[in-house]
Amino acid sequence: MRRDLASAVSLDAAPETVWRCLHDLPAWADWNPVIPEIEGTLETARRLQLRLELPDARPRQLEAEVMRVLPQQELSWLLRLKVPGLLDCEHRFLLQRPDDTPDAPACRLIQRLRVSGILVPFIWPRLRKQLGTALQDSNAGLKTAVQQP
Repeated sequence: MRRDLASAVSLDAAPETVWRCLHDLPAWADWNPVIPEIEGTLETARRLQLRLELPDARPRQLEAEVMRVLPQQELSWLLRLKVPGLLDCEHRFLLQRPDDTPDAPACRLIQRLRVSGILVPFIWPRLRKQLGTALQDSNAGLKTAVQQP
């Protein structure tokens, strides 16, 4: 079973600025309350170590595989529990320039989660609420970070 969830935010910052913030893994602790620790290299097929702090859940140390890195456009990784297919989550950060003003120092960030696995039907109602709040909190933190003077 698979479920999708997304959250978007408009940012008064150029995609280049947002990308630098996403790419600066040690600085995630300054703006991301959901993933306050992340280490590794943002290159396709490389591994990331991260601490996930979902609302109303205990923190978890997890490993993710970087799936795609397109500078100033997309960053995605795949999180899996120890057993593939039990509970997997693809996390995508997509940056888009506004169509009407492509040269403006602004962009839209969309975070998309694709959650799949045999546990999904049993935990989705609670997980959906946690992940929805987490995406909003992460977007709000990033917005504050990239729009600081």
